Amino acid sequence: MKTPAFIKHWKAVEPPAQLRPPVMDEPFGFAAELAAATGLSHLRVAHLRLPPGVRSHPPIAARDEDLFVFVLEGEPDLWLDGHLHRLHVGDGVCLPSRTGIAHTVLNNSDQEVRLLLMGEAMHVISRFAHPVDPAAADNLRAMGKLWSDAPRRKLGPHNGLPEAPSKSKPPRRKRPAFIMHWHDILEKKAGTYPNSAEQHGIDAPFGRLARFSRIGVHLEVLKPGRRTSWPHAERDEEEFVYVVSGRIDAWNDGHITPMGEGEFIGWESGTGITHVILNNSDADAILIVGGEAGRRRNQFWYPFHRKYNKEIGELYWADHPIPKLGPHDGLPDAVRKKPARKSARRK
Repeated sequence: MKTPAFIKHWKAVEPPAQLRPPVMDEPFGFAAELAAATGLSHLRVAHLRLPPGVRSHPPIAARDEDLFVFVLEGEPDLWLDGHLHRLHVGDGVCLPSRTGIAHTVLNNSDQEVRLLLMGEAMHVISRFAHPVDPAAADNLRAMGKLWSDAPRRKLGPHNGLPEAPSKSKPPRRKRPAFIMHWHDILEKKAGTYPNSAEQHGIDAPFGRLARFSRIGVHLEVLKPGRRTSWPHAERDEEEFVYVVSGRIDAWNDGHITPMGEGEFIGWESGTGITHVILNNSDADAILIVGGEAGRRRNQFWYPFHRKYNKEIGELYWADHPIPKLGPHDGLPDAVRKKPARKSARRK
């Protein structure tokens, strides 16, 4: 079966030129806009590749958006209110909206840095502050995007600009609570559904611990023979999965598409596409799973769990589209005596 248009590898999406806003003569790395490339309009998810000596953007604070940054490769420096904090692979940075904390990511090393960025797509009401860059602040003002009453925060001595590549580490400072390595927050138990013994993924709940209110995001360790959930579709919330490492099978309306490291799948809300992620390999898969924060009106439906559809009451999406399901039953191979026929060959 042909790979769905809503599955992309970051290398296929990355533009040939670095991001360079029209009003600034500075490159800000190579941004592969994964959410936009897969049809998502409510979320922004991007793979950002920073060459040595490049930063992600001028120091900025967001009024209306929760922001998440995950380190995929390299050792960048996180600039927070004028102080540097060294990051490592597996670190997640969670910046809730309205804190006024200004930030940017600098690659002061001699090696490439790769990040996964997540937030909401820019809203009409979105406002931002540039506390150390008057020209950038003037540009925001001209766009009607300046957060003019942002909290005044005490800034440290660093100017937010990249430095010459160096192997020296920034001065040791207490690590802020919103910088977390996924190993340190990984839950002990796998997720389950009510009255079900089936175990799903084990979560490192970045978004919940950060008390995000606008987006939801977690890292998920999916053991061999498990799936992330029961097959389902959502009416009002966009969802995505990014493969950090390992091999998985993406199940969409009864068809299987193999995915590997660096690939992204985004599900638009309201399409009715039923989906789940399976680990039919013999090794753990590490995933970043995210979506919009729980909407009060959101509803679900589960094509193979009629009883559960009744049990969730008003959360059931009663008028969902009726998909034509393919031959695969949505179960991992390990829990089925006889594997179902797949509609796509493994790569």
